Amino acid sequence: MSDKCYFASANTGNGFFNCFESIEEKNGIQYILKGAPGSGKSTIMRKMASRFISMGGQVEYFYCSSDSRSLDGVRLTGTGISIVDGTAPHAIECVFPGLTHKLVDLGKAIQPGLETARGELFSLALKKKDGYVELYGLLSASKDILNHNIIQMPLSDMPVDSLCMPESKGNVRHLFLSSIEKDFSETNSYSSVHFIDANYRSANALFHKAEKIALEKGLSMVCIHNTVNPDCFDALYIPESDILYRAVPVSDPQLDSSIARSVERLAQNRGFHLEIERIYHEFTDYNIINDITLSLLSEVGCKFPDHKL
Repeated sequence: MSDKCYFASANTGNGFFNCFESIEEKNGIQYILKGAPGSGKSTIMRKMASRFISMGGQVEYFYCSSDSRSLDGVRLTGTGISIVDGTAPHAIECVFPGLTHKLVDLGKAIQPGLETARGELFSLALKKKDGYVELYGLLSASKDILNHNIIQMPLSDMPVDSLCMPESKGNVRHLFLSSIEKDFSETNSYSSVHFIDANYRSANALFHKAEKIALEKGLSMVCIHNTVNPDCFDALYIPESDILYRAVPVSDPQLDSSIARSVERLAQNRGFHLEIERIYHEFTDYNIINDITLSLLSEVGCKFPDHKL
């Protein structure tokens, strides 16, 4: 089984949709990175993942749906350890500090003088906020188009046993394989990928029935949400067999055009965020960030003595 890439949250027709609870492993510990934009959270997670892979481990990557070059989290498979960006809009707090969660404070690297940029930072943050209000309005319109297409489709009652669902115990997780800009279903490797021989409406109904059975029986499954309408499932992933079951995507030029307008708006929002990162970069001591990174690598390595980070 190869490393997998996901989105644990997404910009959708319902607004910001958060599935961060699916990153955390049961009975594990989650390291929560708190720090300014551009302070190195993604870099820390990449270094952690790279070390683990070099030892033969497998990693799940969770990318930012607003900028797929940035990471929101990584999960070191089989160790119970995950590392996440715990800042807004997917803020995470320590439930049982030191037991289930541990806070990693990158804010201590911020240097004096940031106050001089207060006005510019506030202005950029307001522009970014307004931009996301507009983005969600555009995505809501895309959702209406998608739903109109789906409701026109005939609904076939497909048996769940058409899916190969091993009786492996686990939990049902909810994630995204795509954002409005990036689709990991095209780049992830699977043992096999099966498209459901039915229209999108029927496949979605089948996936929801399978989810219900998995919840009742305590089976391992990943439900893949649709980015435009997260109430729909685009796919199901069965970890034990490494099989991805996919619905045939809805094809509509009007929908494609609507999403394209959202992509343009998102790019503008990202520009505001990059400017905020630029300002914080000037007031961040990256020697402190590097020391925190080395300390974290050492601490996490002690959590599983059979490996050496």
